[in-house]
Parts: sequence; structure tokens; C-alpha cells
Amino acid sequence: MNGLVHRLAVGLLFVATPLSSQAAAPTEAEAAEVIARLDRSLDAGAAADYLGEFVPEQEFLHEVHTRMVTARLASAQRTRRTTRVLRWRDVGEHAIVVVEHISTLEGAPPDSASMCQHALFALRRIEGRVRPVFTVELPEADFEPDRIVCPFCNYQVDAAEGWIAVPLETARTGAVEGTLFVHLGSGIALEVSVQIADRAQPASTFLQPLVDALCENAGGKRVGATEPFLPKSVTSTVRSVSGARAEVAMPRGHRTVLHAVAMGRLGHLLLLRGPATALATHRASVEAMLGGYRLMSTDDAVAEQAAIALDHHCGGVLAGRDYHNGRHRIEVTGPSGWSALERCSGFLFEVVFQDPVQHGRMVVRGIAPPTGLRGWTRGMADRWLTDLCVRGRRTIAAVGDSGWQDCDTDVLQRTLLLNRSDDPTAPPLFLRLLLEPSQLVVADGETKHLADTKAVESAVGSLQPMR
Repeated sequence: MNGLVHRLAVGLLFVATPLSSQAAAPTEAEAAEVIARLDRSLDAGAAADYLGEFVPEQEFLHEVHTRMVTARLASAQRTRRTTRVLRWRDVGEHAIVVVEHISTLEGAPPDSASMCQHALFALRRIEGRVRPVFTVELPEADFEPDRIVCPFCNYQVDAAEGWIAVPLETARTGAVEGTLFVHLGSGIALEVSVQIADRAQPASTFLQPLVDALCENAGGKRVGATEPFLPKSVTSTVRSVSGARAEVAMPRGHRTVLHAVAMGRLGHLLLLRGPATALATHRASVEAMLGGYRLMSTDDAVAEQAAIALDHHCGGVLAGRDYHNGRHRIEVTGPSGWSALERCSGFLFEVVFQDPVQHGRMVVRGIAPPTGLRGWTRGMADRWLTDLCVRGRRTIAAVGDSGWQDCDTDVLQRTLLLNRSDDPTAPPLFLRLLLEPSQLVVADGETKHLADTKAVESAVGSLQPMR
């Protein structure tokens, strides 16, 4: 849950822009023209013109988008972007537009690789002019804006009137899956995500790290104590389900109200955020949105809920220290005597091996291609490795680097050793990579116990494509 805690701690401020008095929603042609104007500003490198088009309703989403645009324009490689409208609909005064962005390097030949991204724009008429009020990247273009359903994670959420659902990248939420429900025009949002803990725990335990992060890192102040909370679909007689609610006052008059529903290791988190005045004004709509959340089953037999969710989303099977993942076609065996646990933290899959006295740790992860790119390449994997070394203060050892080698028709492999650049006496990090267009699989392991060094090296080296 650490990734989620960090992201919540740095970005929970929302600003509301007042709605005009029932202005007509922008037409599809007007929306397309605004987005084309954004493309032209982006191509010209005019960040001020591009960002100046927005009148943010969701400041957090706008801050994320601003960082992405700034990073793109800071690159020495200029790109050109063209946008195609895929779907369009009216929601009150807003036009909701799903688009496809195609970005190509400037001056590149026509048959060169391009980047394809999908995004959702919300636009409305402000003082007679059509303005974008937020945009967010989509993991896929085909989604249901009025409902999310996952029988494997045992929940369903229906959007209330005036709300739309926006799917989130799992890497951003650090969760099995996540969706943002936006209340158009108010600055209020409800983020719904599914977490899987290392062990069975009550709902209040799911909430505590988030509350602590808001108070310690984001200037929040707790309001009252954690209270019981249960959705309308659950009665207090269902012993296998627990619920909790906590509230945090944020800077600039904002509030974050955290709800959690727990079933063993599986937790549903509902984070309501927005200006306190807006939350009070739209209380009925907020209650209707929270009432749209329901468990699909309240059966007392929830011991396997987390396993079902992991199998659906990640596809792995853990038997002792042997991990097999038929969906992603890999297998690995952890060190003898170490415990193993499947986790979900925004990766395609993740399994963690830990020694009994916590002197060592080995992690195997599947990483999807970066957003918008059609697949991994060796050059991209090398850039990922370089970034890993910079962030971890590591250097690639000259001895023991196998280089990229063919180990299957579509799979490249590489085994190497990373040393600490600032401490030559620190234990090395053993690393093995499997590369194919659809995924980069990484096994890394280290131990402070010298007697375990060979076992960790062997376990990391056991990562193989399934035959």
C-alpha cells in the first residue's frame, strides 16, 4: 500500500470552479476544435498557451497533467500530436469526450513508431467560451462511465446523477484496480480502489496508514476518531465484513473522508475528497454516490476473496516457494526456507520472498509497457535499468553481466549484478530480466547474511519463461 500512501500524501487538494447558470453543453464540433487548439499549442512548445486553456475543476488532476505536459516539452525530441474523437456525450453542462492521441517524432519517416494514448476530456462553456476543465489519461478507451463492476473483487459501484467514472492506471493507485468518480462542477471526487494486504486485517487497519500520511505529510488534521461504517448492502450481522470511516481536515478548507470495507486480506477503499463547503452543499448527491457502492456477495466464506482477485488480475499460482504464472508465462523458485506472498501494487503481478529473520528479500514483478507505447524494446529496457541504477545509487558490475541473450522466440534474458556506488561493502543486488514486447519481468534479490548469498543468486537465476 506504500505507493498509494505516497500518492495520497502529495496530491489531495481540490479546487472548485462555480458552475454557470445552466449554460448549454459544448457541441462535439466545439469540443474537437478546442482539443485541436491544444494540440497546436503542444506542438509549438507553448506550455503557457496550452495550460492557459484550462479552467481546472479538479486541481489534483490538473496538477498531474501539468507535470506530464512540462516533462514532454522539456524533452529535446519534439513530437507532433494529432487527436481523434472516439466518443462524446453530454452530462449536464459538460461535454465528456474520449479521444485517441497519436504522437510522432518531428521529422521521423512516415513508417516510424508512434505513441498512442487515450484520454478523457471534460469541457464546458464559461463566459461564452468552451474551456477544458480537466483531462485524464485512460488505461483503455473502452470503459463504462456510469458503473464499475468486478465480481472477482466482489463489488459494484454505480455513478449517481451528475457523476462520471474515470478508470485509473493501476500504477498510479498502487492497487489491483482503481476508478475515480468525479462530481462535475463541484471539485468533489470519490476514488475507489481495491487493496490486498499481506494478511487478514480489519477495515480500520486499512485506513490507518492513509490517515497518518495525510496528517504527517500533507498538512491534514484528524477530525474525531475512526468510526464504524458499513455500506447499505451489508448488515451488521455479516461477521466476515468490517467497515471503518475516518475524516481529515486538509489545508485551504478541504476535507478528505476515508471509508474502508474489509474482507480478510481484501479491502475496498473509498476516498471522498473536496472543499468542505462543496461537500456540505452537495451532501445529498454525495450520499447517493456512496450509496451506489455495494458488495456483490456478503457470504461469510471470504477466506479466498483475495486469492480470487489476485488470480483474476494477476494470474499467478504460488505453491510453497514455487511461483508459476501461466498468463504471463513465467516461473521462479524462491530461496529454501523463505516465506512467499503474492501482492498487488500496480504491477502486472508481484510475488515477494522473505527470509525468516528479515536479512534478505527477493521480489519478482511484471511491468507493463509505459503508457502509450505499443511494447517494450531492448532500448527501453536499458533506459529502465539506467534509471534503476540512478535512483538506487547502483552500478552494473563488469563481471557477471550476461548481456541480452535469446532464451525463447520472443523473449530476451539478462542476468547481472548491481553494486552500491556509494558503499562498496554493501551487499550486491542480484538481478534477472526477461523482456518481451508485452512485459518486462524483473527478479531482484539481496541479503545481508553471507551464508544466503548463493541461495539468493540461484533463486533470482531461476526466473525462466514457461515452456
